[in-house]
Amino acid sequence: MAVPAETGRGALLRVEPGHPATSVLVQKLTGRGGPGAGRRMPLDPRTGGPAVPSPLAPEWTEAVLVPWIAAGAPNN
Repeated sequence: MAVPAETGRGALLRVEPGHPATSVLVQKLTGRGGPGAGRRMPLDPRTGGPAVPSPLAPEWTEAVLVPWIAAGAPNN
């Protein structure tokens, strides 16, 4: 799962097992990527900007994705 991502901030991992705060996927879904992170995901296919409202439940990232990455991103 440790797949590098092309960003304006050097080599980062899309999912860094055990480290949700430095995983690009979490940063993009939460908007916490900071300068050079690009647009927040998911994108609206019509406008190319962030989807408003997001099709993801607001609590999903913190309740499901972050704990999964913190647990080492197991293949389950």
